[in-house]
Amino acid sequence: MVRNQSNRHWLKALPLPDPETRHMDLTAVEMNPQIILIIAGCSDGMLRFFEFDTIGLTLTMCNVCELDQHCILKVFSFKFKESVVAVSMTTDGKASFWNAGTVLSQGKEDPPVRPFKQFRIHELGINSSAFHYQSEYLILTTGSDDTSVKVNAFSLGGGDSVSILCSWYSKELHNCQVTVEKRVPRTPGVVASGHGRPPSGPAGLPAESRTLEAVWRLQDLGSEGGPFRVLL
Repeated sequence: MVRNQSNRHWLKALPLPDPETRHMDLTAVEMNPQIILIIAGCSDGMLRFFEFDTIGLTLTMCNVCELDQHCILKVFSFKFKESVVAVSMTTDGKASFWNAGTVLSQGKEDPPVRPFKQFRIHELGINSSAFHYQSEYLILTTGSDDTSVKVNAFSLGGGDSVSILCSWYSKELHNCQVTVEKRVPRTPGVVASGHGRPPSGPAGLPAESRTLEAVWRLQDLGSEGGPFRVLL
């Protein structure tokens, strides 16, 4: 939240950062050998874009985008062809796709930049996420306050075209909010929640004193079988 002016008219009106605003999540992508783009999802519903100069060691805020006044819980980014795509996830259960190039090139007279695509993928807030991007496919796994886990496969087309190819969804794996998700290369992904139940994954999963609840593997099936499948 940014205060545009002071209630005391005799003071000079300056934008002041709200002390309760928090950076909920950060993502970074290298634009070139000198510049790193840092994107912050914030509790005031703002997506803030920064450029970090690795030579001059300076951090500059380039733009701020508002997203329906919902707290942004998770954000990630990846390079797609000649552009950078950022995905933000909020307390209303939506995943929003942004074109970072459009955000960075916005002029003062241009209208506010909005996501080029939004999907409602959960009923409540998205607390955790893990993604895998390959070629023209994005596989996004999310966990929510509503105790659900969801896997969506997105097709990324030319321009700002994004569509959901297929989904997998379950509310049976947890009895409280899903808090952690991680995809480890060449291994199954892991989902965890806070209720402390013992592991209930497939046979052979090592027993550990952690709240590991579900294991899946995303496997390339080639052109005949589609881009992926989900194994529980």
